[in-house]
Amino acid sequence: MNRRISHPHARGMTLVEVAVSTVIVGVMMTAALSAVAASARERVSMANAATAQALGEALMSEIDQVPCGSGMLAVALGASNRSAFDDVGDYSGLDDSPPKERDGTAIAGTAGFSRSVSVTNVSPTTLASGSPSSGFRKVVVTVKHNGKPLATLWTIRSVNFESMSEYTP
Repeated sequence: MNRRISHPHARGMTLVEVAVSTVIVGVMMTAALSAVAASARERVSMANAATAQALGEALMSEIDQVPCGSGMLAVALGASNRSAFDDVGDYSGLDDSPPKERDGTAIAGTAGFSRSVSVTNVSPTTLASGSPSSGFRKVVVTVKHNGKPLATLWTIRSVNFESMSEYTP
């Protein structure tokens, strides 16, 4: 004869309790994994922003090394090799995609990035569009990643003075 011994305080988990626990754990895991994924996306975004800033500063530093020029803004001579650029106007319209060094060698780790340069003659009093005889040029370097602008740097160059820049080398 089989006798069942009953303990008045002992009981097992019901199927409903197991199901509720599973749902709670599932929701918590989903929230945790979503937070980890968001953190990873933010890390990539921050790294891209830092790379864009560095690429912009490198090109602005290169432009700061050449004279301001006569005011005639030339169409970019070609992004493949900028070693022939001898004044700021030569950079006007430059589209550097993918980014390259001045000698034309590709910069490692910059896939998906592009740099563009705009050079305009500006009035020294208003910094609005001006004539070539003003002697002042506004240089704007824009860095994009997969078409999205991540960094914009600008400087005002003068034939007679040093660069007055938002960027400091």
